[in-house]
Amino acid sequence: MGRKELIFEFLQDQTKLFIAGDTFAKIESTAIAAELNIARYNVSRDLNRLSEEGRVLKFSGRPVYFLTRELIEAKVGKKISDEDEVTLEKIQEACTAEASGGLPEDYPFTELIGYDGSLENAVRQAKAALLYPPNGLHTLLTGPSGSGKTTFARFMYQYAKRAGTLAEDAPYVVFNCADYSNNPHLLLDHLFGHVKHAFTGAETDKVGLIESANRGILFLDEIHRLPPEGQEMLFSIMDRGEYYRLGETGAPHKVQVLIIGATTEEIQGTILATFLRRIPLTITMPSVKERGLAEKIKLIYFCFKQESKKINRKLQVNEDVIRFFLQYDPVGNIGQIKNDVQLLCANALVDSISNQQDTVQVKLSHLSTYLIDQFYYAHSNERDDQQMREKLKLLQIDEFVFTPQEEKNADPFLLVDEEESVSRDVLATYQRYLEGKGKINHPWQDARAGGKTAKSPTADL
Repeated sequence: MGRKELIFEFLQDQTKLFIAGDTFAKIESTAIAAELNIARYNVSRDLNRLSEEGRVLKFSGRPVYFLTRELIEAKVGKKISDEDEVTLEKIQEACTAEASGGLPEDYPFTELIGYDGSLENAVRQAKAALLYPPNGLHTLLTGPSGSGKTTFARFMYQYAKRAGTLAEDAPYVVFNCADYSNNPHLLLDHLFGHVKHAFTGAETDKVGLIESANRGILFLDEIHRLPPEGQEMLFSIMDRGEYYRLGETGAPHKVQVLIIGATTEEIQGTILATFLRRIPLTITMPSVKERGLAEKIKLIYFCFKQESKKINRKLQVNEDVIRFFLQYDPVGNIGQIKNDVQLLCANALVDSISNQQDTVQVKLSHLSTYLIDQFYYAHSNERDDQQMREKLKLLQIDEFVFTPQEEKNADPFLLVDEEESVSRDVLATYQRYLEGKGKINHPWQDARAGGKTAKSPTADL
């Protein structure tokens, strides 16, 4: 690569940072010369040539600033002619207005529950990975099943487009390595493609997902199921941006792909050490239990709100149901909360249709037997009543209403600050189950112990 192209490529990266709001982007000749260890005179001469060629925008002043034309025009949404009286300040304002649209700087990460809480560090790491020149850092997302890794990866993609590090039409390709884990050859064929006659049945050339993800992001879910030879084949992509289709010889294909992997497993021992060395950043997603009560409340609210939108009906959820969900421990994390809330609402919807009610009344009686049993076994042992009370704060409301429409300040959970006080009566729903010194006896517990069939505690609700 010649000197002029080297300077242009560097300015491309710095323009991306400028668009993302980085006030320290190196877009003037002195800073570029120092960074690339090239004489300032030569840098200035090449930048002026790039400006004459129309590839670079030049902003007069002290100092003189430069930005790559293609990225700026794509960001502001219009062509910039030489007759336009454009200043760097106007470009900055236009980029900010176009990028934000009145939205927060970190959008869409700000839409994540826990953005400024349990996910704060994850968001900071993700931004660093996406903004790092020239093309970002390959990233591994770890965490238990259902903790939101897939959703987080998609938000990373949306943020990269908004920040200008990816084009608006950049591809986002998803591949679950577990789908073909029993057939490693087919898995590699999906990823890398093949040439004609590479193997029996290969009658034509086939483009792989790697090529489909060029200039975008390839998300490899359950990446630990990628066989060792597949991991090794990714080395050349991560090191040099090159790869071969299966059965191919000759010149390699050039590709620019940011890889985001996700796994629920311990990375040591399941992923090659040589592969891990090429992934400089690991982001750990917390479980629901690690997120704290305030975020769990918001997650429950979000799930009910989504179901209201799906069925296009108002949901009226009894407070007992909310307290139930606050107490149970979803092994499958966010994914399980979504599934359990959906099943609960489905049962309630059947009743509302039978009773010809427009509003869906969601009660404890709509809980599945699985959830009731889960709660029973979780709380059938001896434990201190005060410990149970400290897990929740008083929700000062009798019922919670969710509507399909978006509403301002629609959060129905009037939560007492988690660190300030303990609820006086957080277990009102199950007060009749509390007997003795902290022992939680459900009304059907004695019957079970005696081998009798007990009436469900939700039968009359």
